[in-house]
Amino acid sequence: MSAPPTLARLTALNVLVAVLYAALGTLALTISQVGIVAPFWPAAGVAFAFAFRWRWMVLPGIAVGSIAGNAIALTLAGVEPSILSLTSIAVGIGAAVQALVGGEAVRRYVGARSSLADARDILLFLLLAGPVATLINATVGTLTQLMTGILSGNQAATAWLTWWVGDALGVIVIGPIALMLIPDSRQRWAGRRWKVAVPSLFVAGLLVAAVVVTDSIDAGRVATEREYFGRDATETLTDRIQLELEVLEGIKGLQLSSGTVTADEFRTFANAALSRHPSFGAVAWNALVPADELDDFLLEQRLQPGRADFSVTERNDDGELVPAGQRDPHMIVQYIEPLEQNAAALGFDIGSDSVRRVAAETARDTGKPTATPPIDLLQGSGTGKGVLVLDPVYDSADTPADVAERRARLQGFAVGVYKVSELLAESFAAERWNDASLRLVDVTAGSEPTVLAERPAVSEPTIDLARGEPTPIDVAPVELFGRTWALEVVPVAGNLTEGQSGASPVVLLVALLGMYFFEALLLLLTGLEQQARREARERSYEANHDPLTGLVNRRGFIAQLDALTSAAAEEQRMNVLLFADLDAFKDVNDAAGHDAGDAMLRAVADRLRRCVRTGDTVARIGGDEFAIILANCPVEVGLRTARAVIEEIDSIRLGTHVGELTVGVSIGLTAFGWQANEDPDRVLRQADSAAYLAKGEEGSQVRLSEDAQERSNGSSAQ
Repeated sequence: MSAPPTLARLTALNVLVAVLYAALGTLALTISQVGIVAPFWPAAGVAFAFAFRWRWMVLPGIAVGSIAGNAIALTLAGVEPSILSLTSIAVGIGAAVQALVGGEAVRRYVGARSSLADARDILLFLLLAGPVATLINATVGTLTQLMTGILSGNQAATAWLTWWVGDALGVIVIGPIALMLIPDSRQRWAGRRWKVAVPSLFVAGLLVAAVVVTDSIDAGRVATEREYFGRDATETLTDRIQLELEVLEGIKGLQLSSGTVTADEFRTFANAALSRHPSFGAVAWNALVPADELDDFLLEQRLQPGRADFSVTERNDDGELVPAGQRDPHMIVQYIEPLEQNAAALGFDIGSDSVRRVAAETARDTGKPTATPPIDLLQGSGTGKGVLVLDPVYDSADTPADVAERRARLQGFAVGVYKVSELLAESFAAERWNDASLRLVDVTAGSEPTVLAERPAVSEPTIDLARGEPTPIDVAPVELFGRTWALEVVPVAGNLTEGQSGASPVVLLVALLGMYFFEALLLLLTGLEQQARREARERSYEANHDPLTGLVNRRGFIAQLDALTSAAAEEQRMNVLLFADLDAFKDVNDAAGHDAGDAMLRAVADRLRRCVRTGDTVARIGGDEFAIILANCPVEVGLRTARAVIEEIDSIRLGTHVGELTVGVSIGLTAFGWQANEDPDRVLRQADSAAYLAKGEEGSQVRLSEDAQERSNGSSAQ
């Protein structure tokens, strides 16, 4: 087990994990988010890897990194500091606990040093570290955002699922990669890093892109549906208004079909029409009365039952109703229903009021229904502002062709008194409009925008800090009755609120499931490949090495000699071969047994390794025969190496039950590599023959072959 990290190293580890977590978290939130949630959260994988390796010691870094990353995201979203602090701290603690739980669960059920080459270990590793452990912060984070108002209730399920999938994907994809990069686990993951990292990140990128694209498509769908919704709202309003105009057309028809309409006749018609069209606060007939006919008009009205007090009125400067002054012609409210609620308007001369008069004159000259701007109604306090729509009635059903003729033939106006609030309520009474608030504004050029009416949404608004205030749908203003009205439609709940789209739950779950099994397959395949390579290396080592001494065996030696003779023929490099035959080795076996002989061979092998360079080949090619290949080596250097070998072997003292035992060594030296078509067997025979001659000279000697003597520049083997 490795020693605990020093305080300095532990501090550096926590700083590193904090910076990585904050940076990766911020990056993830720039790609796609719902509140402070993203469909792929690589920071969770980094946190898991650090917690798995260093356990509780890196929890402060994880918490600080999470707090910093979330604080940045919430600050950019405009969340107030108190909510920002509470949410960031809660989520930071949740991230640290989640990483610790995931790491400890894997340690317990998979092991701290598993190489993840077994299917069971891989599936359990990915499951515990990913989908199981990440339930923690998805729950903590979503509940915290709900309590602080960052998320609304209707967003909770989507946010929780997105958070859970994002953290789980982050651990499944980034967790193994992060573990592979930890220095002290390098050997365990040798040969697998790139083979796991590149496909994992590529597929994860495709999945995240699919989630983001799906979210974008869904957002586009929402935008299109909002556009259609706004268009439908405008059409609904205009259709309703056109329907209401049937009442005015009826009044026109009543006047044209009857020479004289009585108050009772008008009341009967109006009450029937009003029962079908409650948006009208009242309907009226405004008669056009020339000044010289006013007295006859008044007499005619007063003779009707219940109208003895009929008079023509106007408002004075104090807003009080007073007898009308002289004008020609008068535009008098002759009939109005329901009369009980509108008695103050009966007999009013609308020509006395500039706003009403302008609308009347415009209607007269254009031959079209014309609305007033929003006005205070005469019906008394509490009725609020309304709009009068005046439809001109001429002496025939056909509208006169020119303005002069229209003025000459005008009889009066069919008038509808719109209570615009009632108009909105009636127009948008269907359930489909419950999620939207509506406001109708008069935006006619040349006048101040004036709110005609507002209708709040029936549904409870689902406003949260993640999306901010709901935005109105862009709806084109409409031209109605000579005025320009803008209908403001603002979805405050339901699927048309902006930012409501989010990633599809099905897409998220498919992405998680697909990535889980893809990563498991990738780890399994690379693990099996690594294991196969390791076993192949072991088999190769066993096939080419002597089990007693660990030196290259005869097979490995011959292969190396073949390779060098082939390469030397092209490169013409000088190589030296030392053939070493132990002296008196049989005496060791005879005196102390084969165990002592084995110990002596191991000691000889250790001394031989000391005498050569890294890259040189030391082999045991027989019972007490050894060979050394000195690549790219002059004869003089080879001769010095041989003498060093003799000194090392002569210095061996093997303690046994019969006392200290020693051996000597006779070495034959040959050179090769400067000429083409060299035969490896010939090279070996030359060295063997030289060793034989050295052994005949009482041992512990070096003898050069003829080839070596030719290349030695006269050096002596003495």
